[in-house]
Amino acid sequence: MSLIRRPPVARVLRVVGGRKEINMKTVSYLRVSTSDQDTAKNRAAVLEFAARMGFGKPRFTEEKVSGRVHWSKRKLGALIDGLKPGDVLITPELSRLGRSLIGVLEVLNEAKARGARVFSVKEGFQLNGDDMQSKIMSTLLALFADVERDLLVARVREGVHAARVKRGGVWGRPRGSRLDPFKKEIVEAYRGGATLAELGRRYGCAPGNVGVFLRQRGVRTRVHGWR
Repeated sequence: MSLIRRPPVARVLRVVGGRKEINMKTVSYLRVSTSDQDTAKNRAAVLEFAARMGFGKPRFTEEKVSGRVHWSKRKLGALIDGLKPGDVLITPELSRLGRSLIGVLEVLNEAKARGARVFSVKEGFQLNGDDMQSKIMSTLLALFADVERDLLVARVREGVHAARVKRGGVWGRPRGSRLDPFKKEIVEAYRGGATLAELGRRYGCAPGNVGVFLRQRGVRTRVHGWR
């Protein structure tokens, strides 16, 4: 039986205090939106960036999917879940992480919570670090994400308002009951001994609905089931 061997995780040796230590893995996420786009150019840029920054050769995760799909439902989600303290994630540019600033900010925060560093080739620096440049970037992203949330809320409210106007100002289930036109005869029949089951069959609805209809109109229903 043949075994499929996965390529070794890229690691970098460094010397600390005269001792050799192994940094954690370096990975890269490449995403394109359409089948006719190619990741070759981005791959070359990431390799050059990793070499210039002194990182090891990254392991690439590639997929062709829209950035509108939430990051946790893409291969990026599994990649983030597998990050460990000291790991490095390289992306060709910020927009490859997602189309939404809210989603991008979530990715950066999730990676930081795991102790991993995220770098963008296009931006040229760490996106979720503790240095001044990274903090400024995080602050701006958070600010724009708040604006994006406000715009989303505003669009939802506009949609609700438009729907209300279209429906004549009514929202939710229509008020009243289709039994209302027969209220008098239903009440009289029930008080005259007709059961909920009989009334339900007569007016084409469930006995329970007839009971609710009567109680909402001040009629006390009998205790014994659908009688």
